[in-house]
Amino acid sequence: RVSAGTISRLAKRIFGDKKKNSFWYPRHGYGQISEALAGAATAAGAEFHWKQSVTRIELSKTVARVYLDNGNHLDAPHVWSTIPLTAMVELVNPPAPDSIFAAAHSLEFRAMVFVYLILSCDQYTTYDTHYLPGTFTAVSRISEPKNFRSSREPAGQTILCFEIPCKQGDSIWQADVEILRELAKKTLADAELPEPPIIHTETRRLTAAYPIYKRGFERHLEALENWTSSQPGLLTLGRQGLFAHDNTHHALEMAWAAADCLDTSGTFDNTGWEKALKSFATHVVED
Repeated sequence: RVSAGTISRLAKRIFGDKKKNSFWYPRHGYGQISEALAGAATAAGAEFHWKQSVTRIELSKTVARVYLDNGNHLDAPHVWSTIPLTAMVELVNPPAPDSIFAAAHSLEFRAMVFVYLILSCDQYTTYDTHYLPGTFTAVSRISEPKNFRSSREPAGQTILCFEIPCKQGDSIWQADVEILRELAKKTLADAELPEPPIIHTETRRLTAAYPIYKRGFERHLEALENWTSSQPGLLTLGRQGLFAHDNTHHALEMAWAAADCLDTSGTFDNTGWEKALKSFATHVVED
């Protein structure tokens, strides 16, 4: 699923057409994509319910009712979800059969801890990302978000983001900020990168960052997909919703395809969506 899966392909990527292998970033940074989408959605009449969690989803042939943790509920003919497919099973009522719960528990996601070092310098390096495939550190990737945009603000300050894959509940997941900061500093030193002038450290945790493809996962995923497609008004999509290791542009393609399958009367084209799902299987991760 990675585009440069052999030595020859990797060499071609490195020494080939640089323009073909380049990425374009938004002028004001990666977050500009989300901001533009949110703005367009709001202008089209969408409502956002920030910092609220879904506690239960009641499905019927005529309407779906979504219950929120603030005690309110929302009614709609369709529920489109990008949360992990395994978590969706826990929310839906009527409850799924025991076999579907077993399939969900057989699929796993890799969790992720993000460590952000705020530095008192304008730029740490000129590279947007450092990949660390070696075994000397648990950190898989270090990125400098400021290098993903043309604006150099704020002056005199930048941030390094350390991505640490882990399992929810393990020692990395439970580590406090001091331990994680020291791990980040040691990783830079061992990778022979400059010593960072740290002024502050922040951490964030993501429970479902990447799907884990264990041997035999396909039959569990197929059972979940069949169950999901049989639920009235329910659609799952995106990396977590389809258990697919995809990029952002792939997730956007899924969203556009889903929108194209919904006509103005509210009828969803299931045949068109099945065709789109087959095309999603051809996605290749680009890094």
